[in-house]
Amino acid sequence: MYRMTGRELEADREVLGWPRSELARRLKCDEGTIRMMERGLRSIPEQVAAWLHPIATLARVLQPPEPVEWLVRVPKRRKESADKKDA
Repeated sequence: MYRMTGRELEADREVLGWPRSELARRLKCDEGTIRMMERGLRSIPEQVAAWLHPIATLARVLQPPEPVEWLVRVPKRRKESADKKDA
């Protein structure tokens, strides 16, 4: 049985880039409930920990390498293909 702390919940939510409102939407609860769980004022259901923690762990492991310049490079236009189009 895994007991998630409020700090772990907050860290997992943040690594996923989710604001409290997004986690609340996914758990079908209100944002105040998430805030209370993160502050340790409300217990975190085991099902929430069992669902969220593996997703966040994968997100930590599968972060894209930096830099990702090759994703945004625009290939240079080849001269011969440009000449064919002009003809």
